[in-house]
Amino acid sequence: RGSGGSVNFEVTYDLRDDAVFIVDFIPTCLDGLDTLAPVRFAWSRVDPFVEALPIAEELAGDWVLTSGGHEGMPDGSTMAISRGAGGRSLVFMIREPGMPDGAVGAIMGIEQIWFDADTGILHDRFISVDGSVMTAEPTIEHPGDGVSPVVSSRWTMDEAGMSVTSRMWVDGDDLHVAFTDHLMNGEATPDPPAMLWKRR
Repeated sequence: RGSGGSVNFEVTYDLRDDAVFIVDFIPTCLDGLDTLAPVRFAWSRVDPFVEALPIAEELAGDWVLTSGGHEGMPDGSTMAISRGAGGRSLVFMIREPGMPDGAVGAIMGIEQIWFDADTGILHDRFISVDGSVMTAEPTIEHPGDGVSPVVSSRWTMDEAGMSVTSRMWVDGDDLHVAFTDHLMNGEATPDPPAMLWKRR
């Protein structure tokens, strides 16, 4: 307040959008000034999980396995992917194919990818209904402009002496999972077929 070029502002803080923080400075009384335009500042919220896993938002949703299934996860299996509480993880709920009467299939496995903010490392764990556990530390490959990032994981299952490398990427409404370097008790075996999941 005062004279000779002072101005009063109304200041608003808008936090209604979780992703953006907006502050508006709106002149309400000009003293000695002809005009002064409102000023807006906007900050976008940084999502460390998306920075670590750039396809997190693309993965979220409901999927059905259309090809590449096997005995433990046949074609027609479904997968629901959503953010975990706190937003630092993705949870994959994998179910057997639905029943003819429309009933939801039973759970076959649960996978979780989470971000450790202290180390900056992604972790992945898959648990099947028989209690088998596979773990990995995913890394991100960036093939180039306009191409979806690829999540590359080296899975290990110590009890069975098994390891396999998977590469996962999203292309529109298609989720691809390809496997290489499949080892069982230290010996190479045929790689599992590539999986194609379609968004429902």
